[in-house]
Amino acid sequence: MLTRQITKLLYIYENLKSMSDIKINHPLLSYNTFGISATAAYFIEIISEHQLEELSRNPVFVKNEVLILGGGSNILFTKDFPGLILHANIQGIEVTAENDSTVWVKAGSGVSWDEFVSYAVSNDWGGIENLSAIPGSVGAAPVQNIGAYGTEVKDVIEKVEGYDLLLERVLTFSADECHFGYRNSIFKTEYKNRLLITHVYFRLSKPPHVLITKYRNVAEKIDDLPEKTIASMRDLIIRIREAKLPDYRVLGNAGSFFKNPIIHAVVADRLRASFPDVPLYPDLNKMLKVSAAWLIEKSGCKSLRMGNAATHTQQPLVLVNLGSATGKEILALSAHIQKTVKEKFGILLVPEVNIY
Repeated sequence: MLTRQITKLLYIYENLKSMSDIKINHPLLSYNTFGISATAAYFIEIISEHQLEELSRNPVFVKNEVLILGGGSNILFTKDFPGLILHANIQGIEVTAENDSTVWVKAGSGVSWDEFVSYAVSNDWGGIENLSAIPGSVGAAPVQNIGAYGTEVKDVIEKVEGYDLLLERVLTFSADECHFGYRNSIFKTEYKNRLLITHVYFRLSKPPHVLITKYRNVAEKIDDLPEKTIASMRDLIIRIREAKLPDYRVLGNAGSFFKNPIIHAVVADRLRASFPDVPLYPDLNKMLKVSAAWLIEKSGCKSLRMGNAATHTQQPLVLVNLGSATGKEILALSAHIQKTVKEKFGILLVPEVNIY
């Protein structure tokens, strides 16, 4: 036993000598918004593409499972991660081109998403103000195709640049090549934990701006604004979010835990016949989107607590850490909600959060 332990320590030492930035048994508490205590066997902060070129030849990378981590706002750790975590933290914002109506902006994957939105709005560049106050990083935005209040990030992405860990080279994806869908992209499927996004290129508007106000909560309050600008829209979105969504720094959470299910029109008609008040929204190909929050509440899971995990009192779609929850407690709560909703409505809720 002692011989094996010494051999393992020698292996770690020899393979980390060439790359001292790799940390061993690194705590992940500050790298996930659920506030779950876990560790990574190996961990490295990626601040430049050059590190990736070196890393791809390192035995620690070659012999271990790899997880690419951004802001940690869409992940649930249920145990320690046994492999290597690459924390994408490339910074920088720059204008690459502009004309009278449009500005093209390049942002590093590690830039805070909301700081990027704030920067854009302060420069009077429109298109992402409705995505204010979403936690996470710029690099995570296209992975998830983040969306809120009538806007999706795919609408303003020009291209995505990243380092392919398999091919060991930089790849560039046009917006069409990203295969954006509802909370989905090629980076969640074919390139999951294979492509570390380094930069995202955005196409933002100059004045006069067209505000997107079709979302109900926005439409109800837009007329109360003294002036209709992207700055006032950002302020409104932040107020709406703060009124119903918990701050992860106070109550650990990852935002919406489940996707809104997309159902066939026939299923929607059956649902509407029994529950006339069900919130349904048109989707592509004659499908409809049903509110996951409504399904959870009508299933009796609003304000539900299991151990140190609970559904948020104002928004049951958000699962929260009441202070000392483990990832397994959060997972058990989510499984209970799935089972309850399936039994009542025949609809399976699919997690939006990545579970490890």
